[in-house]
Formats: sequence, structure tokens, C-alpha cells
Amino acid sequence: MPNPKQYDENLWKIQIKLANSMFAEGNVIPSIQHYHLALNIAKQLFIDFKTTEPLPDTLTHIVVISYLNLSDCWASQNNKKKQIHSLIESYDFLKTILNDHSKSAELCLQVYGGLSKIYLELCHCFKEIEADELLHKTEDDFLHLTALYQTQLEVIH
Repeated sequence: MPNPKQYDENLWKIQIKLANSMFAEGNVIPSIQHYHLALNIAKQLFIDFKTTEPLPDTLTHIVVISYLNLSDCWASQNNKKKQIHSLIESYDFLKTILNDHSKSAELCLQVYGGLSKIYLELCHCFKEIEADELLHKTEDDFLHLTALYQTQLEVIH
């Protein structure tokens, strides 16, 4: 029988460190490429380990960091469209997981925490560009997700 995969975020850490270093040096395009690589690694780790017991503490955290770093990189380039796209993509990714009724309470807690961070960033961006309709839609959606999250926790416990 083959050995099960081991949770190892070292490849993700390498990509994040490379991206952060390049970004600090002003090499934006290569940093964006490494942030994308880090995001892909984080998402694959998430898919591979979201049902493991015990759940890795950093499972959702590395996905959120990857998306936020990418978003910040676009913001530094004054590219609001791509910044917001990164935030919406991350919000949708986490929202899909939160809507999955087969998850554990621990995963639910991690995902909701990450979703809350993304939500705040997204609202801030919508306010900056005065996208009131999108802001209100996102606020309503997040209130619905919060109610869903609380209901799911009650059912799980």
C-alpha cells in the first residue's frame, strides 16, 4: 500500500519568499508569476488535505495569503481591475467550500475566518471605486454566508 501524502507547505513557502523578494526589489512581473505558482500550490494542498484528520492549521491560511499577496501586487501597480478580480476569485473559492456541507467544523472555522479577511479587503476596494451596488451585493451575500456558517456549526456540533 502506498504511503499517504504528507502535508508539506515548503514548496509554497519557497514561492512566496521568491515572490516577496522580487516584489521588494521592484520586479513586479516575476513576483506575480511566483505569487500565481504559490496560489496553485496552496489550492492543490487544500484540495488534497481538506478532509484529513487532524486538519493542517495552515490549510486555509496559505490560500488566503496567496490571494491577498497577489491582490496587493496588483494594487501596487494601480490595477484595480486585477486587484478586485483576485479578491473576487478568492471570495468565490472560499464561498464554494463554505457551501460544501460535507466539511468538518474545523474546516468550516478556517474557511470562514479566511473568507472574513477577503470580504473586508473586497469591501474596501468597492468603496474606493465607489461601486456601491457591488458593495451592497457583497455585504448581503456575506450576511447570508454568516448565517449559513452559524447554522452549519450548530448542525455539526
